[in-house]
This record gives sequence, C-alpha cells and structure tokens, in this order.
Amino acid sequence: MWKANLNRHFGKLFPALKISSFLILWSGLFHAFTLAILLFWSLTSNRVSSLNRMSTLNQFLSENQILFAALGSVSALLFFRDTLAGIWKSRRAGLPALGRSALRGAGFGGIMMTALIVNRDYELLGLSNQADLNFLTAYAWIFRAVLITVFVLSTEILVRVIIHRELPEGPVRPVFEIASLVLIYAVWFTPRPGELPTLVLLFSIFPSFWSAAGFLSSFFVLTHALLGLHFFENETTGLLQLKPLHSDETLLQNAHLQSMLVILFVLIRYAKLRLRKEALKS
Repeated sequence: MWKANLNRHFGKLFPALKISSFLILWSGLFHAFTLAILLFWSLTSNRVSSLNRMSTLNQFLSENQILFAALGSVSALLFFRDTLAGIWKSRRAGLPALGRSALRGAGFGGIMMTALIVNRDYELLGLSNQADLNFLTAYAWIFRAVLITVFVLSTEILVRVIIHRELPEGPVRPVFEIASLVLIYAVWFTPRPGELPTLVLLFSIFPSFWSAAGFLSSFFVLTHALLGLHFFENETTGLLQLKPLHSDETLLQNAHLQSMLVILFVLIRYAKLRLRKEALKS
C-alpha cells in the first residue's frame, strides 16, 4: 500500500522536476550565452582600452542584468505557449486579484520603508535631481519598473502555473515551487546567503500566481525603481534618494524586513484559517 502511495505522489513529481530542471538549465545557458557575447564584445572592441575592459564589462552587466533576466524568462515561456492561452482566458477573474495584491505590495513596501527610516536603517535625502540628467537617464526608472514587472510575471508563470499543474496537491507543492523560484533567481542575481531567507518569505506569502505576481512586482518596483535601492547587486537612481546607513547590508538582508515578512506571513495564514473555519461552520 505504501509503495503505491509513493508511486502515486512521486510519479506526479517527476514531470515537474523535469520542467524545473529545464527552466533552471535554460536560465543558466541563457546567462552564459549573454556573458560570452559581452565578453567577446569587450575583448574585441577598439573603443575600450584593455585596462578598462573588465571594469566596463562588470558595470554593463550590473546595469543591464535585469534586462537579461527578463529576456531569459520571456524566452523560456516560448516553450509553453499553450499555457499562456489559458492564462489569457482567465484574465477577467485574475486581474482583480493581481491589482489587489499589487496594492498590498506597494502598501507593505511603503510601511516597511517608513519603519526602516524611522529605525535609522536608511536616511531619506529627498528627491533625486533629475534636471541635470538627460532624458533617457532621467526616466530610466520607468524602464526598470517595466523590466522588473516582466521578469516577475514571466517567472511566476513558469513556476506557479506551468510547474504547479504538474505537482500533486499537498505540502510538497509549495516547497517545490519556492525552491524552483529561489534557484531561478539565484542563477540570474547570485543572492547573498543573508538574502535567501527574505526570498523564501516573499515567495511564501501568496501561493497563487495572480496574488504572488502582483505583490512581488509592486514591491520590487517600489523599492528598486522608485526608491533606488539595490535589486540584489544592481544599482539605479530612483525618484527618491535613500542612503543606507549600514553600507555592507542590502535591503533583502535587513533583519527588520525579514521580521515584518514573518509577521505578514503569519497574519495572512491566520486570516485564511479563520475563513476556512467560518466556511465549514456555514
């Protein structure tokens, strides 16, 4: 009997494992291909001196890593075009949930940043001086916001829709999805060890695609594109200037952020349990 149960559950897990392995491998190959092209351009370019080639390459990668990650995730979706049609058909039911979770992400990000400023983890310097910048630089935050949204949405589709449908119901499903998301992010952005717990918490708050995509995209857009904080190792100029008072610590390493995410996770789970009990009673 127990062998039959193992085969029934783990037999369903193998297709999801194949898809997850393919997506992680595709991200790694796309990343390596991008690095190879950029390295070839850097070594053969006559416009850059040999001493400054590697520093120029590292700077270019840091400035455009989100672009490459978005292109890699979108290109992976081309292998699963039939799934996109199903998502498009369910947009009328899903878009309201996407909007509500986006508002939650923006609200949580605003409350969190206010708390971090009050706690003296960050110092608000004021609005960025966009008048001295050219047009593309002044409005680069809009491009960053679009790229982050595209990357988050495409990655969430790959994991919480495509892999999700191949997984059996139960505790294995969310654990496998979170692990897949962390690995895909790790391929592109190489998070520090202190950032991994924050990623796990962010991916655990909302398990469904529409809710998770809205919350994560609005949270990352607020903190990176608008407030100019690091998206892992990526720097940018936002509309506001925030100065971290702990220079060696990124936002995702902040212990206060992790504590607030734990509290939010517990509150959401408690609210869902209350709703389930009320539904059973009725």
